[in-house]
Amino acid sequence: MVVTKPAEIRKEQKKYFSIAYKGEPVVVSRPRNENVVVISEEQYKELTTQNRLLAYYSGLMGKENLSGGLSKPKARIIGIAKDKLKAPDNLDEYNDEIAGMFGV
Repeated sequence: MVVTKPAEIRKEQKKYFSIAYKGEPVVVSRPRNENVVVISEEQYKELTTQNRLLAYYSGLMGKENLSGGLSKPKARIIGIAKDKLKAPDNLDEYNDEIAGMFGV
């Protein structure tokens, strides 16, 4: 992880964007600890996909736990979907595929 200041980002924008694109987060420190992080689009897609899937699994698990736990078929479907946590090239197709797995 690289840490820098806003003035340095303005001077060396290409350099820091290249660092982020190669997979290393760039933290821009700002006053009052209002820091921001620059990451690649690929990392962003991966994080948002994982967050959406985890939120969905949490909701599913919460509802099922109220009625005594997951059934074997649902547990198997969740296991299959978890294998697909890697962000795809086309996020819309991926979301449709996951929704189809759960009949949503």
